[in-house]
Amino acid sequence: METENEERKISELPGGEQGAAPAAIPTAATRSNRSFAERMGEAGYVAGRRYDAVKNAFLAYKTAERKPKKVRSRISRSGETFYAGRKVLGKVCLVGGYLRLFLALDPKLYNVEKYHHKDYSEVVRYAKFPFMIKLSSDRQERYAEELIGELLVLNGFVKDEEYVVKDQANIFKKPRRKKAVQENVEVRTVYVPVPAEAEAAATEEDVGEPECIDVRLPKRAIVVNKQGECVGKVRKSVWKDEEDTEQGVFVKENTNVFVYAGDQRMGYVDKNDNVLTLSNKYVATLRRAERYWILVLVLFLALVTLLTIGLSAYFLTRSGNTDYAPVLFIASEDGTSWADSEDLPIFFNETFGDTKVAPGMKGTYRFTFENRNKNTLDYSITFSEENEYGIGIVYRLKRDGAYISGAEEYVGAEQLGLDGLTVEATSSTVFELEWLWKDNDEADTLAGENSAVYTLTISLSAQVSVRA
Repeated sequence: METENEERKISELPGGEQGAAPAAIPTAATRSNRSFAERMGEAGYVAGRRYDAVKNAFLAYKTAERKPKKVRSRISRSGETFYAGRKVLGKVCLVGGYLRLFLALDPKLYNVEKYHHKDYSEVVRYAKFPFMIKLSSDRQERYAEELIGELLVLNGFVKDEEYVVKDQANIFKKPRRKKAVQENVEVRTVYVPVPAEAEAAATEEDVGEPECIDVRLPKRAIVVNKQGECVGKVRKSVWKDEEDTEQGVFVKENTNVFVYAGDQRMGYVDKNDNVLTLSNKYVATLRRAERYWILVLVLFLALVTLLTIGLSAYFLTRSGNTDYAPVLFIASEDGTSWADSEDLPIFFNETFGDTKVAPGMKGTYRFTFENRNKNTLDYSITFSEENEYGIGIVYRLKRDGAYISGAEEYVGAEQLGLDGLTVEATSSTVFELEWLWKDNDEADTLAGENSAVYTLTISLSAQVSVRA
């Protein structure tokens, strides 16, 4: 009779007489470097039948929507993970010949005496699905199906009455029961439990690859060790040591970022920018250039200092009727005169206030040009920038609600200016300056590393209009 304990093989002769055991018997610890699919392919009938039960239990439910959705799964090196959208519902692994089912349930809410489950809440990689039940008997298999049903109902699923149970284990493309006849000897697979310490070792090492970790692909970074010492750099996602020897390449796959040496996957990046091996051993840490304070684009705000200067229009009188110097009043939207402002809040944003901006941000600065004189004024407005690192801030300009520059698309500061504009006596006109910081990873990173300062200067000059 075959036992349900699975791990090492012995041969049995037809009368119950045993032959010699194989010279090298693989244990869970020595076999843990093989993938989940490989191990399932050789796991035998009992493990395959229980895998069937688990997967069919997940697939037998659907959402109660008009266009119902099913649970989806993903097989990785360490096991098979089940999802509802992007939420992880559970994971099944094969350790020491037994299937282990991890579920997104609170272990503390269930009777340990009944389910004989374990709480893995303290283990980081199982934190999203801490309830672990070991499928070591038919009873545990039934409990697993019961718990899966409860989990799916809690997540808005309902039983699919039309679902047909299928043989799920055939995807591993190996028979579940091996029989062979050699010289009148029937070889039958019998499973013997491995020692507890070997099983524990397998649990620790059988990681394969991480769950979905949404991290940004490192294109430029410094690589440091545990002591914070620089041991390399990343440029264009290529990792090189201090001797400029390539150590690996970072590749984004779905949400995860993996490290490859040639065609071989060597490790991954966790959410804290640590580089780990596939068995979760620490390798190094990435220190990325923070683009957001790049900005201390103390920015521009040097920025307008000149703007006020230019603003202070330099007026020329060209008519016998206009023997006075016109007075201009230009103010921000809140009524603060440019003449009383050291820097203008052109790049004010809710995230950083008026001291910083970041790639991808955009905003609008409004100001009023008021002619408090008895004559019409002709005026021009120009924009210039100091932009040492070439960051992509572009603009559009409206006057009284209509675009006068950049109507089709944003333009650079130098292309924004206009002349030949007029404003009638004792009237005003309202300008809206729209700005957008276009992403350019290379330029933005370089600017961030050098604490770049960007300065925008607005110049406005006016003169009394000469009319015939």
